[in-house]
Amino acid sequence: MPVRMKDNRYARKHSRKAVTLPVILTVNGVVHPGTAFDISLGGVRVKSNAIFKNDDNVSVTINGTFKQSVKVVWNAQGFSGLDFMGDPDEIKKELARISANLN
Repeated sequence: MPVRMKDNRYARKHSRKAVTLPVILTVNGVVHPGTAFDISLGGVRVKSNAIFKNDDNVSVTINGTFKQSVKVVWNAQGFSGLDFMGDPDEIKKELARISANLN
């Protein structure tokens, strides 16, 4: 459970890294292109023309190589917050590999 701060906001569980990476989002067999704008061990913030509902189960492929099941946890101003559903150790390995290739 996130830690509540003095101003009633919640502290993040994982630090985020700003990125601009291509993503492919698949829901119910329909493929939607998009862009990831930040990523952490917990999930990813994406922008896409697709409209997702909270709690939708989606597959995301990041940068053409990292594929993960995610759950939509929020939508705002054209962005969606996606929580990773997979094994945290595997996610950590894949994110390390992706970030090693970033400039």
